[in-house]
Amino acid sequence: RIAVFPAQSFARTAPGFSADDPVGWAADGSKAEWSDATEALVALLNEELKLQDSDEKFYQINGGNDCQIVLLTLSQFEFLKASKIDTDWKPTLVKTNQ
Repeated sequence: RIAVFPAQSFARTAPGFSADDPVGWAADGSKAEWSDATEALVALLNEELKLQDSDEKFYQINGGNDCQIVLLTLSQFEFLKASKIDTDWKPTLVKTNQ
């Protein structure tokens, strides 16, 4: 089972983002990047998965405003990382502040 989500659709609902601002400014007044939204969203989701004792985790595919996140087990992640698919489409760990 693989679930893919367009991370940019969560940009204005991720922690640290202002839902009232369509331009993409963080709540602290700094310019927000698409990667900020992805990092905040994935940190939130992976923390919940951890609380649920899940063996799955969200990973990033591609980046910027084309970023998608995918839910994988560690063995699925390792399989895809070792595959010969285009590097842009291989899942990567999302950098978080946690």
